[in-house]
Amino acid sequence: MEALRSALFATLAIVIIFTSVIVSAQTSTPSAEAPTLNPGDEWVRSNGRTFTVVGKEGDYYTMKVLWNGKESLQWWHQKTLGLRHTQERVIFEPALELFRWPLTVGLKWCYEYAAPVTGPNVMFQRCNEVKTFEEVKVQAGSFQAFRIEAVATHLDRSAPDVYHTYWYAPQARGIVKSTSVGIAADLWQFEVVRVRLAPPKTAELK
Repeated sequence: MEALRSALFATLAIVIIFTSVIVSAQTSTPSAEAPTLNPGDEWVRSNGRTFTVVGKEGDYYTMKVLWNGKESLQWWHQKTLGLRHTQERVIFEPALELFRWPLTVGLKWCYEYAAPVTGPNVMFQRCNEVKTFEEVKVQAGSFQAFRIEAVATHLDRSAPDVYHTYWYAPQARGIVKSTSVGIAADLWQFEVVRVRLAPPKTAELK
């Protein structure tokens, strides 16, 4: 009888531990830190643009953009992955903060920035919210991603609001899908066709 009682207690303990693990896994909150990009990381988008990390300048990753057979460069802040400026002299002041790390569901942030989209020194306010962590299927495959919804408003009310929804996948180290309504919407209508992530270099980016 004593042996049977011991066996029952042991079984009950295993069940409790197993159940606790399941509950913990189910209730854990997804979170993502800013990724480290490596030279050779590449994202091919369905809108005809290919982004490739080519190096680093100061606090910024240098990104080569290939579109319609032409190459240009963009500079993205290392710590925030914020777009600072492009070779075409489109400068965001401060950097376009698409992310705020660590990403978690429910996170919200707003900021003001200037961009020469509709004229010099046009001021916007952009408010972002991480809505959910979900599976998204694109041409490059299926990814678990944070869906972020944003609204950019002209502070002088000279143009309609810009609506932007995008999915950031930690596994891909970048945005795997994006939709947008408003100014320059064609730049933000895409899904990734191919993702190629290079192994990290032991030496610092040059």
